[in-house]
Amino acid sequence: DKERWIIMKIGIHNRYLYVCGGGEKHSTMLAEVLSRDFEVDIITSKNIEKSTIQNKLHVDLNNVKIYVVAPEFENNFFNKKNYDVLIHSTFSLILPPFGKKNIQIIFFPNRINLKDVLKSLAQVIKHLFIDREYFLGLLRLSSQILHHFFNQLSVCLFGNRCAIPSAHSSIWTISNFSRGWIKKYWKQNSELLYHAIPIEDYQV
Repeated sequence: DKERWIIMKIGIHNRYLYVCGGGEKHSTMLAEVLSRDFEVDIITSKNIEKSTIQNKLHVDLNNVKIYVVAPEFENNFFNKKNYDVLIHSTFSLILPPFGKKNIQIIFFPNRINLKDVLKSLAQVIKHLFIDREYFLGLLRLSSQILHHFFNQLSVCLFGNRCAIPSAHSSIWTISNFSRGWIKKYWKQNSELLYHAIPIEDYQV
């Protein structure tokens, strides 16, 4: 059904959009392409003019909405928006899967140690007591969150080095090099989404 797909809501999370670096070029180009057919939002943490992003990164975001959301309110925002597809595209950051379908873009996989896992669990417990909306969102995702935690805990204890939330529908990465390390560190398959190259800049 073509009409159903056209109104699909997609969220792309890049917490450091204001940096306007390589990772931001990757996520904004993805937003530009997807916005030709779908409703696309970019979620970031600091205000930056859309025109500044477009000029620095040479992308067209005229059909893209940009929301500025502080990190401590991100999960509530994702839960309320209930995106059809939620794409996390922030370097070295993995967040809970609040979309109907979820994609994690990994530029290069991190190793996660037991200290990191326990710190993340402490944050979840904190939110359970102070944030009702977050609590309700976690209830919906409780089995996925628990699976994620115990998966990472067992990995840290038994030596597979790292893991990624199994509730993410897909893992994307930017090169075969990174793809190989994701497989080595996390024992997970990933799909390739190369960096966009503006070939018009190289025409002679």
